Amino acid sequence: MGPGEQSPALLLRPWAESDASGLREAIDKDVAHLKPWLSWTLEEPTTLEGTRVRLREWVEQFRRGRAFRYAITPPDRPSLILGGAHLSSRVGPAAHDVGYWVRRSAVRQGVATAAVSTLAIHAFDHGGVDRLVARCDIANAASQAVARALGFRLTGSVTVQYPDGSPRPVHQFEMTSVDYRLHHAPRLRERARRVRVVTAVEGAGQEHCDDGARW
Repeated sequence: MGPGEQSPALLLRPWAESDASGLREAIDKDVAHLKPWLSWTLEEPTTLEGTRVRLREWVEQFRRGRAFRYAITPPDRPSLILGGAHLSSRVGPAAHDVGYWVRRSAVRQGVATAAVSTLAIHAFDHGGVDRLVARCDIANAASQAVARALGFRLTGSVTVQYPDGSPRPVHQFEMTSVDYRLHHAPRLRERARRVRVVTAVEGAGQEHCDDGARW
């Protein structure tokens, strides 16, 4: 760290099974805040063991390169879950879907914008991605505000199916690699300065990497 540089304010790291208690605490405290918007919270309320099962699935998805799900925590308290963010390739070739959530006590503090900025930089600069897609429930104004603040463009509305089979109308926001490089990269890099990134799951033989990712 050079003279005058500030320590990162956030840690973005892959979820681990050991996060079960921390994630359980975040959900139990804020389930009413989270449940309207997150598909996996449809399983709530669940047990600590059920949460471990969910985390094992997320870890395995990360190892297989199917989805890259991250916990957002303070650097000095990595067990305190502030929220989560992810990238996955379910929206088509050379494209990633980006998602994010923040617990109520951490909203309006730039947590989501910093995390999504970091993932966007990795996706466009290191992942060979041509397009990022953010899908926000049409009633979730806070999530839409994050996408707009980062330069994502509203491209329309679609209906997605939640795990319980229920249809959900969402607004779809997109950012292309061309728009990122021409217009948005400096802003995103400034926001991402708050974040230290870990890019390997526990036991994968890599502690952390701040300037590149494995996807």
